[in-house]
Amino acid sequence: MKPSRNPTDSNPAKETSRPLLSRWLVAGPTRRLRGMALIATLLLMVLLTIIAVGLLTLSAVSLRTVGQGAAMAEARSNARLALMLALGDLQKQAGPDTRVTARADVLDKSHPPVLGVWKSWEGTDHEISGNFAGRPISPGDYAAKKKERFLAWLVSGDTTTVPDTTAAAAKAVLVGSGSVGDGPARAKLQINLPPTPVTAGTSRCAFAWWVGGENQKARLPQLYPPSPDSAARWAVNAKSHTVVDPAPFRMDALLKDASPAAKAISLRQSDLIAPKAALRVSAEFFHDLSAVSVGLLTNTATGGWRKDLSLLTEKWASQPNSNLPLFRVTPDKDLISTKPSASNPVMEKSIFYPWAAYRSANNIPIYEHGAVTSWDNLADYAVLYKKISSSGIPAIPWQACRWDDTNNANSYSYLHKVRILPVMARIQWVFSHFAGTPP
Repeated sequence: MKPSRNPTDSNPAKETSRPLLSRWLVAGPTRRLRGMALIATLLLMVLLTIIAVGLLTLSAVSLRTVGQGAAMAEARSNARLALMLALGDLQKQAGPDTRVTARADVLDKSHPPVLGVWKSWEGTDHEISGNFAGRPISPGDYAAKKKERFLAWLVSGDTTTVPDTTAAAAKAVLVGSGSVGDGPARAKLQINLPPTPVTAGTSRCAFAWWVGGENQKARLPQLYPPSPDSAARWAVNAKSHTVVDPAPFRMDALLKDASPAAKAISLRQSDLIAPKAALRVSAEFFHDLSAVSVGLLTNTATGGWRKDLSLLTEKWASQPNSNLPLFRVTPDKDLISTKPSASNPVMEKSIFYPWAAYRSANNIPIYEHGAVTSWDNLADYAVLYKKISSSGIPAIPWQACRWDDTNNANSYSYLHKVRILPVMARIQWVFSHFAGTPP
């Protein structure tokens, strides 16, 4: 007996087509997946190419940056070397107290503003011992002697001759148009110097330096009124507060309000004080104005510190009567001065010049003057403001400032006290005419 067939399977064609359909269903999606893999592979290759190109570009930029950084580091090292050499030469040439600095254009207007250093006389222009110790000695040919005492120009390269600072293609710009301005009149104020080459192994570099003298410049004017506003306070200000005239620097406004000058800490800030013009103040007066110009109170002639005459004169009464080291003749030797007295008004070594003496003419004060005044007279003049009295208006007691010039008893006061003498300022003549009946 034959087994019965499923009605749905009665068609032999279906039996034969089933495996074909299944094969198509399996093969179709497989072919599509292989195409996507190719596309994905191509995309990945493109992405890798982009990444590779980016990495190459980044490496090229990094190499250029490293090269620029190395060049910048080398340039900074050269600048640091030039700075150290400039400071070393400045200390070597201008370090001692007995050095004098001046700009080359002081000697000749055609010279550039480079700084030179000279030795002072260093005490060699005085008699050292004997009755005329301290007296100046003539150098003879002054121009030749001054030339012998020249040391160097504070620039790199040749320091013995005034350098040519005009602009050129092979020169380094140290002070350019951005600092002093443009134009033919400003070009001579620019500083351009040929670099000094340096070779270290296979590396070659160069440097240049120039020293500008801040001590040669006027300081930014910082005015202040005396407080209290009295004659005595003005006298103190006259001795301790000296500033430049702001008018030549186009800063007249400081005479009315000086507060902006106190706020300026750099030269470029002076442009905010002066009115605007075609050329900035900081550029126009680059070689003449400074916000930080300072100096030391050194004795250039013979070295050491200068004598503080303000303190000396204020404390003159408490100073000893002898052994006063007031005249330095060499860097390591002072000549001793003495103070005169009422009993001996013509005391030896009591006037400025230790080699000079008083005249002697029968003890008549008017004929006893020396070549210059005395230290006592200087002290009396310095503290004259203390004699000012006020009775409605400031006045000086005239009776304390006049003495008989023929009376020997007045010798001390006549020789060593300041004699206040009135000065005729103006004479007015008033003429009138009238007519009337005669008496």
